[in-house]
Amino acid sequence: MFVFGRGMKIISWTLLHVVIVMGQENFQIETRIMNDTSEQTFQLNYHQQYVLIYNDLETMNPYRVKTSSPQAVKDKPVLVVARQEKQVTAWSMPLVLESSLKQNEFSFTKASKTLCHDYMEDIVWADSPFSIAPLHLAQNFIISLSTSNTQTVNVTVELEEEKYFFVELDKNYSLSVSPSESRYVFYKFDKNTSDTIVIEVDSQDEKCLTISVQDSKCPVLDTNKDIKYEGTYQTINTKGAITLARRRFVGGFFLVFVAKPDNYDCSQDSSYLPRLTRIVSYLQMDSSNITFVVRNGIAAENYLTAIMATLTVLFLVGVLVLTTALVFHRYGTISKNKYNDVIVTDYFEPMSEQQIYKILVTDHLTLSEFARHPARIKKRSYNYLWHTLSIAIFYSIPVVQLVVTYQRIINRTGDQDMCYYNFLCAHPLGGFTDFNHIYSNIGYVVFGILFICAVFDRHRIIKIRKERGIPVHYGLFHAMGVALIIEGLLSACYHICPSQSNYQFDTSFMYVMAVLCMVKLYQNRHSDINATAYTTFTVLE
Repeated sequence: MFVFGRGMKIISWTLLHVVIVMGQENFQIETRIMNDTSEQTFQLNYHQQYVLIYNDLETMNPYRVKTSSPQAVKDKPVLVVARQEKQVTAWSMPLVLESSLKQNEFSFTKASKTLCHDYMEDIVWADSPFSIAPLHLAQNFIISLSTSNTQTVNVTVELEEEKYFFVELDKNYSLSVSPSESRYVFYKFDKNTSDTIVIEVDSQDEKCLTISVQDSKCPVLDTNKDIKYEGTYQTINTKGAITLARRRFVGGFFLVFVAKPDNYDCSQDSSYLPRLTRIVSYLQMDSSNITFVVRNGIAAENYLTAIMATLTVLFLVGVLVLTTALVFHRYGTISKNKYNDVIVTDYFEPMSEQQIYKILVTDHLTLSEFARHPARIKKRSYNYLWHTLSIAIFYSIPVVQLVVTYQRIINRTGDQDMCYYNFLCAHPLGGFTDFNHIYSNIGYVVFGILFICAVFDRHRIIKIRKERGIPVHYGLFHAMGVALIIEGLLSACYHICPSQSNYQFDTSFMYVMAVLCMVKLYQNRHSDINATAYTTFTVLE
């Protein structure tokens, strides 16, 4: 059995060798040393393939391989493999890209790739004091063209130097990008770069694009499928911006532009809560012309100036309000009223026929004539405060947990599409992507506290009474102040990661404040028959 198995193995290897030799009789691989990087056309099929060798291309800029093959077919594509000293890049012609819904696919007869410089790390640290070795820039490429198609197809290959690959600060750049021809450039930090960088991108074509910022290491992920696996990315239509902290990158970063094959990701249809009526374009996207600029962001001292200026304005307004209230209480009409302590009991005083007749015939009726049960009114009034505090606590805790989780996911994954900021006016600080819009809600908190202080002061001067004036619902006033404070806190939580799913965080206590105001207005004319807190919040929820 051992001899028989060994003999069968020898026969199998012999037959395989014969097949390979017979297949190689009509199979040719032509190797060419390319001294010219200009456009050249090659004819290839299953029996004729090419290996193009480009040697010693000394330049700091990387090269871009541009290929086209109108005759290539999807079932038997042309395979292009670009081999460098440290990496390999491959793609097929025609280049087939799936739509975001994976129901359609688009075929492109032209495709190009920028080959990351083999000595990119040396270029990044060229001006660093840690760089002691001489800068070596020679690039070598081996481009292989092959196909399984028995029919002869024409393939055009061109090597183009990316002359504007290294961008500078405060300079406008323009480039063209298509779904099959992504582009990327490099920004290198220098002494003029501040702690924060803003990348502003504009497009007049209204095509759907993804911009990504990746670390200064090869390879660069520049396809529609893998661009989300590295760095920070954002999907834009006509305008976008990414704000970066310099400390996150070493030396510099790649700025990558990838065009979507269709407009789905920039449409309302891709939203978590799409509209019922919508128009989505699934047509194949052509090339898009974009402009971008890299500029310095706000420095740390500017943040401090803005924060202190806002606090100063709020402090001055608070001092003005408190001073006005103090002057009014000391020299106004309230100070002229002298109240004696009155014991308020919780009972209903029956009225005689003479008292009822007097009320009916008098021409000077006051609301206090009809107000009853003042002690019970006080208790019912403070129920609004306890209900508001209970809702605020149990509603705010999961809100804070959720938005903090969102922010951590953004910082970890770099997915800025989770939250739709106006990125051109979003200024990050610490771990928050949009600190300025979070901090802008401090006014709600400050004025809510001032409102509660004013209510306490008024309550100290004007006690709840039954024989004069309207019984005041101080508990309702306190609930309005607490609602104003909680609105500021929840609005700040919403601006940590604004989206359609958490828009309710910004509006929930707006409704609470509106309902409390309506209840208070109704109480001004119906002091002892207004809705209870239980009924009000049951309807509100």
